[in-house]
Amino acid sequence: MSVAGIPKNCCRTTQPSYAVFVAPIHPEDRPSVEQTIATAVAEKGQFQLEYRIVLPDATVKHLLSIGHPGMTEAGDLEYAGTVMDITERKRAEAEARQSERRYRELQQWGSFQPRSPTK
Repeated sequence: MSVAGIPKNCCRTTQPSYAVFVAPIHPEDRPSVEQTIATAVAEKGQFQLEYRIVLPDATVKHLLSIGHPGMTEAGDLEYAGTVMDITERKRAEAEARQSERRYRELQQWGSFQPRSPTK
């Protein structure tokens, strides 16, 4: 399986296509990915987006895709780009947010001074 969730030998037997690209995209992310790509195509511009994919074994990966437009010899618009697995970065960011939240909670409790019992 490739980084993008597309079987490694897929492009030897199947022409790379938009349908092959969007198939593994997480259903919650698909509308924003499709909108970003549609805007890029309409403007013949580049795109950069982060989204999740769901692998056949139900593993979820976070990806960053960057696409640059170009023209084929026939004059058709095509995109070349890169896809990077940013799952570990996303996990680390989530852990940092959680750690920061715990730190703030501890600070709040640390400033709490219980009253001494009166005699």
